[in-house]
Amino acid sequence: MLDPPEGFLADEPSAVGCPAALTPKRDFGLWLLQNGEWQAAHNYYLVGRFQESTHESRVGLALSLLRLNRPREAQRWLQPDSSTSETLLLAHACRRTGDSERALNMGLRLERSARESWLRKCGASVALAAALDIGTEAAADSVRSTLAVLFDEEELPAFTAQLEHVCGSTPGWLSALASALLPGSGQAINGYVADGITALTACTFLGWATAAAFRDGNTPGGLFFGGLFLFGYTANVHAARTAPAVRREQLRSRLRDLIESRCDPVLEALRAFEGG
Repeated sequence: MLDPPEGFLADEPSAVGCPAALTPKRDFGLWLLQNGEWQAAHNYYLVGRFQESTHESRVGLALSLLRLNRPREAQRWLQPDSSTSETLLLAHACRRTGDSERALNMGLRLERSARESWLRKCGASVALAAALDIGTEAAADSVRSTLAVLFDEEELPAFTAQLEHVCGSTPGWLSALASALLPGSGQAINGYVADGITALTACTFLGWATAAAFRDGNTPGGLFFGGLFLFGYTANVHAARTAPAVRREQLRSRLRDLIESRCDPVLEALRAFEGG
């Protein structure tokens, strides 16, 4: 059972998942959000004294639903045309539900039109994360101008290069073709140099051992080493074909973590909600 903070006046009891419905000097739902009581906050905003659709009730409900990992429900309650903060939360919810194109457009619109610096920063973070999810050169180009909002001049070149790699890496078939012609080259051109050297060394040794065994009349040994060579060569081509996708996913995950470390849209929206 939660104890109301000092300055909150108890009213009649309420079966909304909270100890009581309160008529506070500041909203009790806000206090629930501040203390991580997401389910109680959700119940409070949904069936408590905020049954009418107000900006405060919609934002509070969306914040609690996003923290409860229920973005689809959060989308239903938000009205993006009513405020920029609701637009931000809706953009974040869209990205969480896989509607990355819409999240990208809304994030870019926020970054370019919002007056508050924290909203521009959040819009940029949502747009960048959505561009990573989409993973196309067009998406990368659309967010290029927003990078300076989150990264300083020293960080920009490295982040830009990684973003371009994620959204425009070597096609899998081209890497496979390269490794078919020269074992290990497909892995190397995707950044896995050690794997490429290992593949080249193994295929070279097994090819030499196969040829030497047949040259010496050792047919069983030739078949054995030939089988190993065929297996290693096939594995090398397969690894080269999947290397671009693996590399993209690793970079995508790293860049997402970096973006979230600079700006968490839900956390920033909660801070603004607290200040309001």
